[in-house]
Amino acid sequence: MSGAPAAPVQTRAWALAAVLLLGVAASGAQAQAQAQAQAARDPRAVQRATLELQLQAAERDLDSARTPWPAITMGVGAGLGLSAGFAGMAIAAGCETDDCSVSAAVGGLVVGGVAVLAAGVIWWRIQLQRVQRLESKRYQLERDLERLKLTEPAPLPKDTIGAQWQLRF
Repeated sequence: MSGAPAAPVQTRAWALAAVLLLGVAASGAQAQAQAQAQAARDPRAVQRATLELQLQAAERDLDSARTPWPAITMGVGAGLGLSAGFAGMAIAAGCETDDCSVSAAVGGLVVGGVAVLAAGVIWWRIQLQRVQRLESKRYQLERDLERLKLTEPAPLPKDTIGAQWQLRF
């Protein structure tokens, strides 16, 4: 044999990227053979397709990472804690005797509201870190894709190609 074959997974990934980029409308082994032939001729096209696929995946992950649930959790916790606290103060202020006491349930609701608020803040912070990491990854992929586009040779205009043929013959 002339050389060691490439790993099947890597070959399939390159072929898939080339098929997606080039829009080859063939099926089965023919599509894979065409994609591998194109990848052998233009490895930049495969690299560009791979970067574009990774960029799309990063954008999907970023969209799914941005949810309103941590903010809703913080709002519920703050609302519960504040309303229970105000209810306890209203009960204590409305009492005319010195031996007036507030129910333990009010204190429990205040503590529960603060706990939910704290959980929401922690969840929000974790989400913020994840979003920042995904935005950094997306930025890096965009930069790599732009760098790849900038280093590609510019195609010759059609008029120039015709003029070259006319001058030769």
